[in-house]
Amino acid sequence: MPSKLRQLLLYVCMPLLAWVFSASLAAADAPCVMNYETFESAVPHLDAESCPEKSMGDKAFCRVSVGGDHAHVFYFSSEGDRCLIKVESFDDEEVELKFKK
Repeated sequence: MPSKLRQLLLYVCMPLLAWVFSASLAAADAPCVMNYETFESAVPHLDAESCPEKSMGDKAFCRVSVGGDHAHVFYFSSEGDRCLIKVESFDDEEVELKFKK
């Protein structure tokens, strides 16, 4: 992928995508704005071992997408249609990345 296109995706599109998801969740009348199957095929992401918000318990699972200096955490319901519950963004000072090897 050309570097200018990659920079556009990382610094503009991903943060914008997270903002759009957050805004649509806040305004949505529909019970399921986006399910996990749609997200999985449309958004480059990593599986998270656990969600930052521990109060969700077993009710949710998380996926992480990185864009620019932010990590965007997408919370999905563990039940039913596995709908998107909410999106949170964290700046690079709030996130620690660890490699297993």
